[in-house]
Amino acid sequence: MGARPDYGWLSEESEDNQQRLECCRIWVVDPIDGTNSYLKGLPEFAVSVALIEDGVALMGAVFNPARDELFEAVKGGGARLNGDIISVSACADLAQMKILASRSEHSEAGWPERFHADNVYAMSSIAYKLALVSDGRFDSAASAWPKADWDICAGCLLVSEAGGIITSIAGNQLIFNQERPLHPTCLASNGHLHNVLMEELSDWAKK
Repeated sequence: MGARPDYGWLSEESEDNQQRLECCRIWVVDPIDGTNSYLKGLPEFAVSVALIEDGVALMGAVFNPARDELFEAVKGGGARLNGDIISVSACADLAQMKILASRSEHSEAGWPERFHADNVYAMSSIAYKLALVSDGRFDSAASAWPKADWDICAGCLLVSEAGGIITSIAGNQLIFNQERPLHPTCLASNGHLHNVLMEELSDWAKK
């Protein structure tokens, strides 16, 4: 912050300062996304950092120290994992799709009933889930419950720079650094599956 005193700051672990709304650029940080997994010793947590300008991520990184995986992206420059270029999967068949959902939503939002149960994978950290979609290990990730900027902004850039699409479940663009930095839903995919997923999840399309 000392090197960029005109940049704003938004973090889960800091009191929100509305002066960030007047800043051209802001840092958005989540020191640990997936705290429950961290406490349980599950390697499914991550540090998420992004730089936002005019509501859009310019650069972002998601780091899972338990697996020594550093995902990073710069707008217009592609996405990388530990220095190697990554891209989303090519799956275009809903029946074959592997989708990630949070452990709580997995049961309470009924993901296994919506899709083939063997194709639904439960994982805590949304930042890490988005990173895994960008790497092509999974075809999509969805949340029907609210997510904050610090949860998803770095992962949003990873997915888009790896060739995928991320929107709300209703298909709206995710805009960051708003007065209320919260998004009712989010849906990330490799792009091939996005429209059909929005249809399948339309009852959760709050905005």
